[in-house]
Amino acid sequence: MQAVGVAMHVLCDTWAHRYFAGTPSLVINSPYKQFFELLPSDNGFEEKDITFRHSASAPDDLDHSIYTCSLYTNSENSIMNLGHGRAGHLPDYSFIRYKFLPAWGNYEEIVKDNPTDYKNAFCQMIYALKYLRSQAEAFETERYDWQAISEIESELDAIINKRQLDSSADWRALGERLSGKTPDPFDIEKYQEEYLSAEKSKKDDTFLGKFILAALAQKSMVTNRIYKSGSKLAGRSVERVKKQIREDKV
Repeated sequence: MQAVGVAMHVLCDTWAHRYFAGTPSLVINSPYKQFFELLPSDNGFEEKDITFRHSASAPDDLDHSIYTCSLYTNSENSIMNLGHGRAGHLPDYSFIRYKFLPAWGNYEEIVKDNPTDYKNAFCQMIYALKYLRSQAEAFETERYDWQAISEIESELDAIINKRQLDSSADWRALGERLSGKTPDPFDIEKYQEEYLSAEKSKKDDTFLGKFILAALAQKSMVTNRIYKSGSKLAGRSVERVKKQIREDKV
């Protein structure tokens, strides 16, 4: 059950962290100054400047579009430039829509629509879970189980679009109502302790160990795809390493 939960986490993060890479890179991951939140209005959407600040103790200020991020450094491979750290938790919020001009995209405008992406992720997760439970013969990409959410779609939209720092209580309530079961409260210290106290040979069997392995597998998949495109921006890929080994042997 833990392994399934970890796999779903990685799947959902792939949607949420789109346009950021799980490798330290200033070029890929550092948001340019022109970063705007798109807020619903009578005329569609209005733009609001986003401010990023490094203040570890300060919560994100949703009313003023101020988000806490990792410390700035101009070193390309600094750990501060890992993943979406330079954009803080902003990419994790289901309600947010934003646009920016990434350096890697030749400063062409990119729009990220999290409400749509989160809904797609939810329906893809249902499809993936059915496959894991042998209710589907094969797993295919770009498949979404829209039928499964037909009776809860309005409730789902309400949670996804609700502007709040933490939506876990709403998701928990929905899960309890649909399943008739009460999940254990999330306790990060519990999983940290499990990992730290486990023997070296058994760390991969812990919750965090499985998550790390799943995240590495996902990163390998992405870097391999980027490597095949001819770009080295995402760092070392498994295929690149294997290719180098073959060339060295020759």
